[in-house]
Amino acid sequence: MGIHIVVDGYNLIRQSAALRAEERLDVERGRRALNRRLARYQKIKGHRVTVIFDGAGGRSLSRVTVREEGIRTIYSGQRDSADDIIMRMAAQQPGGMVVVTSDRGVADYVTKRGATVISSPEFEARMESAGSMDRPEGEEKPDDTDYEGRITTRKKGPSRKLPRKKRRVNSRVRKL
Repeated sequence: MGIHIVVDGYNLIRQSAALRAEERLDVERGRRALNRRLARYQKIKGHRVTVIFDGAGGRSLSRVTVREEGIRTIYSGQRDSADDIIMRMAAQQPGGMVVVTSDRGVADYVTKRGATVISSPEFEARMESAGSMDRPEGEEKPDDTDYEGRITTRKKGPSRKLPRKKRRVNSRVRKL
């Protein structure tokens, strides 16, 4: 079963310098730029991605769900906020999703429900990293042959395993 990534849309846009610049020109332009980036990331990684935007100031009373560039996009209605929808999703899918937000309240709530949280700047860096790994064959990749360390069988690091819950969280984050 793949990872379900739930993105707090405006939180990610406002934490990213490039996306924030797009949003300053036009709010819709900022949302489209985020969806394009998420679509490229989804194409590379194959994870299911849902992005949620606040629609509290919009005309619709209820939430609206659309599919844009293969990304499920939810606009909250006037009655809910994006945070409310994310928290509700975390309660319905315990342990089965990764939430991208830098909002401490949302992060604490969904973590208690078993979801994994990654901050918006960290996720943006992972998206950029995934995009750079998907280069055409003509472009050069970084050279890792400068390492001159000795190979040894001697163990390094702590002698005990992390708790199972922490290992699961690390496993999900590594897959991003």
